[in-house]
Amino acid sequence: MMSEQSFEEENLNQVEEEFKNIYQDEFQMRLIRIFPESIAQYIPVNELTIMEFFNKSIRVWQIDQNKKLSDLRIIPIEEQFSILKTIISHTKSELIKFLVKAEQITKLEFAINEYLYFYKRNLDLEYI
Repeated sequence: MMSEQSFEEENLNQVEEEFKNIYQDEFQMRLIRIFPESIAQYIPVNELTIMEFFNKSIRVWQIDQNKKLSDLRIIPIEEQFSILKTIISHTKSELIKFLVKAEQITKLEFAINEYLYFYKRNLDLEYI
């Protein structure tokens, strides 16, 4: 039988995987359009940085709301996406703080804002 913690981890991995699959390609395409010159020098083009903060933000939400990730399963879909939008807003500020420390902020800040705008706008349009 699966422990509660491994169930939580599996659930979190599923959310991350979905997020990555749907938005990673679009993110890369937008970055390439914005920065046709060697994008790799501005961003680690794997999804680790974004996913790291997405993951951290979900955990912050869980602590703030005193909830388990598995609670998302019993929340209506509209509310789930509202929660995800909140998480993404938090992620943006955390990611930018991280990048300032890493001295990778310049053009990447613009790219992250573009990405998050795209993500939020699509959630808004898809789930109204």
